[in-house]
Amino acid sequence: MKKEWLTKSRKTIITRLVCSGDNEHFLTFYGGLSSESRSRFNPHLFIEEVIARRIERCELGLDRCYLAFFGKDAIGYFFLWNYNERVPILGIGIVDAFQGEGLGRKFVNLLIEDARTNGNDGVELTTMPDNHSAFALYEKCGFKYYKDVENIAGDGRTEIERAMFLPLKPDALPMSKPHRTPD
Repeated sequence: MKKEWLTKSRKTIITRLVCSGDNEHFLTFYGGLSSESRSRFNPHLFIEEVIARRIERCELGLDRCYLAFFGKDAIGYFFLWNYNERVPILGIGIVDAFQGEGLGRKFVNLLIEDARTNGNDGVELTTMPDNHSAFALYEKCGFKYYKDVENIAGDGRTEIERAMFLPLKPDALPMSKPHRTPD
C-alpha cells in the first residue's frame, strides 16, 4: 500500500509498508536522527539482527510497519506493533530535517485508520515526559493521557514514559501488560 503526501514546504513524501530488503532504509532513517531525537525515539536497536526481526514480524502480519521516503532517502518509520492484539502500540519517528512539516499527524491518522479497519479495540502509545510537541500532537489526534508507565527502551534501559490511549470501540480499555518491543 503506497501513499503520497505533501509536506508544508511542498515536498512529496511516499509511504509504503516495510518489506524484505528494507534493512538499509532502516539504517538511513536512523542516521537522520540527532542524538536528541534518538533519545526520544528508541523503539529498538537499529542493528542488522534486530532490523531483520522487525521486517520479519511485518511480513508475517504481526506488526504493521511503514517507511516514508523523500526521493530514495528513508525519512520516517512508523508502526503498530502487535497489530492483531486488542490494543496495538503506535510509534512514529521522523528524521530531524522533516520534523515540523506536518507529517506526524498524517502518519498517526494513517495508523489510527489502519487499526480501525483491522478491528482493534483501541491504540496505545508512550512518549517521553519532556516531549511536549509529541504529547500535544497525540492529544490533537484524540489520545488521552492515562498514567506513567515503565517502558523498556530499545537498548534495554527502563524509562518512565507517559502512556496515552485512543479507544476505537465503546468501553475499550488500555492494555494491562508491560510496554516493550515485541520479540
